[in-house]
Amino acid sequence: MSPPKEEYKISESPLGTARHVRIITIGAGASGINMIRTLREKLTNYEHVVYEKNPSVGGTCNWKWPEIQGLHDFKGDLLHTANWPKDYEYAGKRVAVIGNGSSGVQVVPALQPHVTELTHFIRSPLWVTPSQQQMIAMKPGNILEDVEMDGDKFTPRQIERFTSDPDYYLRQTAKWAKQMLTQYMTASLGGEEKLTKTLIPDFAVGCRRLTPAVGYLQSLTAKNVRVVTDKITEIVPTGIKISTGEIIEVDALVCATGFDVSFCPRFPIIGRNGNLQGIWTKNLPRAYMSSSIPDFPNYFMFLGPNAPIGHGSVFTITEHVAKYIATVIHKCQTESILSLCPTSSALDDFSEHIDAFMPRTAWASTCRSWFKDGKEDGPVTALHPGSRIHWFHMLESFRGEDFEFRREARNRFLYLGNGFSTKELGDGDKTWYLGSIKDGKGI
Repeated sequence: MSPPKEEYKISESPLGTARHVRIITIGAGASGINMIRTLREKLTNYEHVVYEKNPSVGGTCNWKWPEIQGLHDFKGDLLHTANWPKDYEYAGKRVAVIGNGSSGVQVVPALQPHVTELTHFIRSPLWVTPSQQQMIAMKPGNILEDVEMDGDKFTPRQIERFTSDPDYYLRQTAKWAKQMLTQYMTASLGGEEKLTKTLIPDFAVGCRRLTPAVGYLQSLTAKNVRVVTDKITEIVPTGIKISTGEIIEVDALVCATGFDVSFCPRFPIIGRNGNLQGIWTKNLPRAYMSSSIPDFPNYFMFLGPNAPIGHGSVFTITEHVAKYIATVIHKCQTESILSLCPTSSALDDFSEHIDAFMPRTAWASTCRSWFKDGKEDGPVTALHPGSRIHWFHMLESFRGEDFEFRREARNRFLYLGNGFSTKELGDGDKTWYLGSIKDGKGI
């Protein structure tokens, strides 16, 4: 015989009352600062503590050294682009730069005019994009040789084919992009055969992150620059040893080698069924809408697996994550919810969609990319399956049906309270439900 239900008692708080909550944010970089601002704008009755390991805010809290034997035996200046010393003087030195990702292509042209020698080590080619004005000015040439044209316009029959055959349209677009970028890069490298063979990819445009890289290609043609593609076998006290046996002596070694993109936390995070460090080390990192995980209640992250991190400005992305998290916290405050986390089935469905979508994209092409945790092949774990606007749209509404909740009381409607609403109390607009003439919603 089941025990009798506990007697239900009405809460004497009005509907909309925000329960006091304690919030912890780990990290005071761009995302953490955004969280502070958003909570101040969106919530009331909360306590917020931010933990930061660095002496000041705004840092890039998991950059990494490259895994090269003897790196820390180097006796010259060892630097990382994500931890650049203030007022470091590099003029007149022999400098090596390892890496040609988004950091490397910025630091090389900045250093080149001022150093005696610059040796640039690259592992993979990359697509460098011209400015928008240059792209508009570039003519298609023979790229459209199998496309019907009427002067400088597509014929009606050609437009119909583009409309009715999306695969054909995408093939033509990809073909044009690849040839246009090849022409641009060749011209920027002065047609130098060794450099063009080294730097111009044969993989799909977009497989690696497209890079504007202002001045980068031109700097590689300077007399004081040497591009090395031979494998680095060891760092010695005076420089860098490569696979040919040559030791290239340098005064400063700059590692433009990016960040840890494994998504594995840097410290233990204990959920209901174990440590997230172990779970994501053993299994592919997966997160519901890039921000939350089953069996880890009340835990949210910025830029987790499959966020649109390669799609544009990080700041706009973090703003939307912060708003989403604040919306969830407010729901918990005002609806008697103690904890929530996504269900396993919701994450499974979300992951299935990602796995089916990614092979359709250039990101899944064969190239070494941080989108795939530095691998040539393998699942795309770093990007959202869609555009940036698609991701913003996805986060507009909190999908409560995908979550499991634990509440303050047995009855989920405890939060309805004493029959009054916070919207009719206090000094706010008492006729908010009528809308306003200005926004077109008034009566």
